Amino acid sequence: MRYKLLTVDDSKTVRIIIKKAFKLYDCEILEAANGVEGLALATKETPDIILLDVTMPVMDGVEMLTKLKADPALKGIPVVMLTAEGGKDNVLKIAKIGVRDYIVKPFKEDLIILKVGRIIDLKPITDAPSRAKSIFDPATLLVVEASQPFSPRSKMASNTLRGKSTA
Repeated sequence: MRYKLLTVDDSKTVRIIIKKAFKLYDCEILEAANGVEGLALATKETPDIILLDVTMPVMDGVEMLTKLKADPALKGIPVVMLTAEGGKDNVLKIAKIGVRDYIVKPFKEDLIILKVGRIIDLKPITDAPSRAKSIFDPATLLVVEASQPFSPRSKMASNTLRGKSTA
């Protein structure tokens, strides 16, 4: 199942980082630069998860989150807030509105994958069904050169040298 992930952030750089972080996963990344665009895109596309910046022009993340949670069709969409302010008061404020998790900026790609992966079942793109093997597929071979022709006696001598019992 291909998940729709909506990232709402006024920073093009953050949206690029998020897009890059999820490129190895079976996700469609939708982008919006502010809360108004994000709300319109959420209504149109119904994403599986929203990554939402707190501080943006036009409509900030807290206002967008409040409107999302007030809309019966959108209130069930999990939201992860991205914030430069990790203070306890700020986190409590967004938690009361109904945020699922939050990430303090700057963040590492691994962290965002981890947090989103706790909410939706991320599947790497490589999990696509594999095709049946063919005799024409390349094979890995181990070639061993023998210094002398193989005989049962040479095997016994080899095992004796290695300390293995031949009895």
